[in-house]
Amino acid sequence: MGLKSNDRVRASLILSSLVVLLSMTVTGPLNTVQAATGTVTLASSGLDHKDPLTTTIDTAYWKFNGSAGRELNARFSYSEDSQGMHIGVQSGSPGTFAGFFAISPNTTASLYHAFVTLSYPSMSTGETFNTGIYVQTWDPNSINYVGCVVQSTSSGYFWVVAQATGFVQGIVALQVTILYQSQTYPPTDTTHLNQDCTIITNGSNYLKVYIGGAVVVNRKDLNLNMASPFNAYLEPQSTSATSMHFGTYTNYYSTFGENVTVSNAPPGGTVQLVDTSNTVLATAPITSTGTAVLPVGKYHLPLTASVNVCDSANNLVASTSGPITIWGGNTYTASPTTTPSSTCSPSPAGQSKINVNTVNSVGVPLSGMFTTLWQNGVQIASCFSPCGFTVTNGQTYQVAVADFGMETFNHWSDGTTTRFHTVSVPTLSTTITLTAVYSP
Repeated sequence: MGLKSNDRVRASLILSSLVVLLSMTVTGPLNTVQAATGTVTLASSGLDHKDPLTTTIDTAYWKFNGSAGRELNARFSYSEDSQGMHIGVQSGSPGTFAGFFAISPNTTASLYHAFVTLSYPSMSTGETFNTGIYVQTWDPNSINYVGCVVQSTSSGYFWVVAQATGFVQGIVALQVTILYQSQTYPPTDTTHLNQDCTIITNGSNYLKVYIGGAVVVNRKDLNLNMASPFNAYLEPQSTSATSMHFGTYTNYYSTFGENVTVSNAPPGGTVQLVDTSNTVLATAPITSTGTAVLPVGKYHLPLTASVNVCDSANNLVASTSGPITIWGGNTYTASPTTTPSSTCSPSPAGQSKINVNTVNSVGVPLSGMFTTLWQNGVQIASCFSPCGFTVTNGQTYQVAVADFGMETFNHWSDGTTTRFHTVSVPTLSTTITLTAVYSP
């Protein structure tokens, strides 16, 4: 695959096995929890940039370029209306990829999102079209990137997460690694044409990708070689020389993380994000340092929800005055009351919680250890410690924690020495806390 300048001409992506990690939403009780007299206030916003892409092109933010602008006989087009930003491309010769893209300014954000629309469930025989959102290093001598892409061929379409590495030195080979690929949907199945794509990365080893709100990649062992700051790309590519094909994009935003962090909360309690229908969107345990970390990357942001802080007895001790606008990367400070007047939303009937903490050999908390929830041999959820899972009463699960760097799993605090800890959830709702002990 050849590459000139900063253009990315992406190879046809080869089908691999489907892996979908499930995410879960907790539904709260019908009664409405009243705001506490203790307060939760915004310390810093996580929003980097937002653009609905449904008015006129923000030319101060987006710049346009691509191989279609230089290839003989290739064509390109871009515009914006109430349906989204439309970028069109036509190859200059049959079977040769041509691309055109909108590129953001340099940014140190770590989460990038766009709603990507594929208008072609299939292509003519021998033709390929793909469209998606990419995050790439700013370095002009490197084309290292990750992408959330949907590709259409004559047999149907599929979604992929790809990692690519290479350097701009004339024409060089571009190495593309497929980290996830969905099944190929037939042209008659139009239910998966449009999806939210969310990419979260540090550019070094960590990459997490949501497609349609489900985690499809969640790894901390990659060699991405993407020096910060980054650029976001909205880009279609096509091998069709017979007509122009368009990618459509809406609701772009970038944030400084996918987590909502609350500090100065009572250790042993929990923090909840509760929407206007009293649904608990996210919940997390409060560590011994008074901090709770709630991932919200699976949602279409921003959320409109209240931040509720609960003590170890499930009393509501602090909250926002009502629903507020919440972005990934937001940080909040709690000022708990000593005289709570109401209780927090419990786990809904039929569900319980499994909270997981990780510590070193002398009991000092470790954060960011990859934690997974399994059932019947299938991984169904994941998070980074300290964190928790909502599970169904009366069922059996396995919880596992991964090693990282010099930190190696040794045992669970209850004496279990196997990495996969079996948890039999009782028939009555409860909270189960597990602590994994690492060495050294």
